[in-house]
Amino acid sequence: MPLAARMCHWPPILALLAILAVLLALAFLGIALQRAFMPHRHLAGYHDNAGVLYQMIAMVYAVLLASMAVGVWDNYKQAKQVAEQEAAAMLGVARIVRFHPHAQGPKVQRLRKAILAYGELVRDQEFAAMGRMERSPATVDAFQAVWADACDLDPASLQDSNIQQEILAILADAQKFRVARLLAATRGLPATLWFVISACSVISMTGSAIFSSESFWPQFWMTLALATITALVIFAVVTLNYPFIGNVSVTPDGWQFVIRHLQ
Repeated sequence: MPLAARMCHWPPILALLAILAVLLALAFLGIALQRAFMPHRHLAGYHDNAGVLYQMIAMVYAVLLASMAVGVWDNYKQAKQVAEQEAAAMLGVARIVRFHPHAQGPKVQRLRKAILAYGELVRDQEFAAMGRMERSPATVDAFQAVWADACDLDPASLQDSNIQQEILAILADAQKFRVARLLAATRGLPATLWFVISACSVISMTGSAIFSSESFWPQFWMTLALATITALVIFAVVTLNYPFIGNVSVTPDGWQFVIRHLQ
């Protein structure tokens, strides 16, 4: 499991403080090196020129962080949407089964029980497995059982045939949403982007030491403010990077409606 995924399991305050601690360590390492090898009086004349260069670096870094934050937020919303759409599709099947002309027949009852068993496994096992970036074989088998029972309805009339075709069409949509949900559970930002953001963080935080002052404390508070803002954005990216892991993960609330309807 990638480090970003493991951090989603940490308490939020611990993850935020860990990111902030790394950024502050980089910043104060730069300050320590600057004060040891190039005192403030030597840098004072270069602040204007350095400011232009550092402003360009900060702009690129800010755009990169903002793009990553927007990207992971969009992915989070899409993951939540497909999870809700899958549950809504299965709820549609459950309602058709409930009001089926042969609702008390053995085959329709078997399909109803298969949908209920599948919904309970998704709620109780599969979402927990996705939180560990794993799969639930029992849920896969349960979904196959739903398909098998839907194909085995054996319509006795044109009305029954039309109902069966509608059920199969909705199940096809549910399968599409299910695949999208499972893929979203394992996809995060590529390693290349994490490398770039890490390199930019090192450059940005250590580079802030260029703007030194004779007094340590004004520089300390400015550095702390910069590190805190950066840590908050990176924390948001880490938290939302894997939609089904952590304290703000997508929950199986939609499946409660399906299970309650069938029960």
